[in-house]
Parts: sequence; C-alpha cells; structure tokens
Amino acid sequence: MPRKNNPEQTREKILNVATDLFFTKGYEETTMQDIIKGMGMSKGAVFYHFKSKEDILKAGIRRHHEIGEKILVEQWLPAMTGLNAREKLIRILENNFQMEDSLTLDDSAFANAGLEILGENATNFVSSPGLILEVMRSTSNGIAPFVIHLLKEGLADGSIKTKFPEETAKMFLLLYNIWSDPVIFQCSWEEVERRLRFIQYNMAMLGADIVTDHIIDLNMKYLPNIYKEKELNKR
Repeated sequence: MPRKNNPEQTREKILNVATDLFFTKGYEETTMQDIIKGMGMSKGAVFYHFKSKEDILKAGIRRHHEIGEKILVEQWLPAMTGLNAREKLIRILENNFQMEDSLTLDDSAFANAGLEILGENATNFVSSPGLILEVMRSTSNGIAPFVIHLLKEGLADGSIKTKFPEETAKMFLLLYNIWSDPVIFQCSWEEVERRLRFIQYNMAMLGADIVTDHIIDLNMKYLPNIYKEKELNKR
C-alpha cells in the first residue's frame, strides 16, 4: 500500500498551493500562514519541508526548469529528427511561444526563467537579489548544457560557426532570459524589442544565428501577457 503521507507528494502539494497563491495574491502579499492555511496542515508539517516562502519560490523555479528540461529531452528533440542544430534551436525557441496558450507552470520550458511564477506581481521579484541569482543559476546550470550541446552539434553539421559554444550559450541565456526581461531590467516595450534586436545581431556575429525575426515577434506578443503594462511603469 502507498504511504498515506508521502513526503514527495506533500512537497509537491505545498509547491502547487504556494504557486496558486503567488499567482492570485502576489508573492509579496502571500504569507507562510496563507500557504499553511491552503494546505490544511499543521505549521510544523509545512516548515518541515520549507523554512520560508523564499525557499518555496526557489524550489518552484528549480522544478519549473526541471520539467522544461524533461519536455525538451523527451518530446521536443525526438520530434526534430532531420533538422540541423541551428534549426533545432530555432524550433525550441518557437515551440515555447506556440504552446503558450496551453502551457502551465508545470510544463513550460525556456519561459522567461520561470518569472511567470509571480504572475502580475513580478516587479516584487526585483527586490530580492537572492531570487534573481537563483534564477540565473537555475537557467545556466539547467538549460545551458542543452544549448551548448546543440551549438557543438551545429559546429559538426556546419549550421553553427561560433568559436565559443559554451560562452555563447551562457551569454545568450542570460541576455535573452534576464537582461531582455522588462521587469528585472525595467524598460519600455520599445526598449525590449531593441534589446532583442541587439541579441539577434550579436548572436549572428558570433556565428550562432538563432534569434529570428519571428522569434522576436513572438516575444513582443507573449511578454505583455505576462507583465501587464502597469508593471513596467512601477519604479
């Protein structure tokens, strides 16, 4: 018989309850007591798994990337047989947006470093450098190896020309997921598009021309759905 109180199931339930609260109330407005109440468990049972609200958010971000990696490896890459490495990287970036209408926290990948966890209250995120660092580390440690692998594959098949696949991969992820985010580095939508064009230009100059005009268009359509205009006006 399965255990009545499976620790992993309890941990997942805490993450799910907390994520729902972060979406509906906002990260800053959600308290540990809100999460405990939503769980219907004792305070000690929740604190056994997570010591703070920040720990829960960090775990949610890590889970977000882990699930994204699973989708990438088990679903997306097997469907790309016959494509060269550059085409695979472009398809991966496009897939994220094409699936946007049906994606949830638990099944998205490469989606703005997991910041949609915070819903419309994403500006609260910038007040916690530790969380930003967690996102950067999670992105670099989790997704970068796949991008590096595909860039090296591209060197072999001739579709990629960069001399620095590892550095190019990590630079791209930091610029694309962090620097071009209009909440972490607050800016107007016009500036967001300009930053994406800058990334596009530099990736092409580095021999990894994977940021197409279509991908930029998808960004400009998708990002406003995550960060409402009012969020960009907060300073």
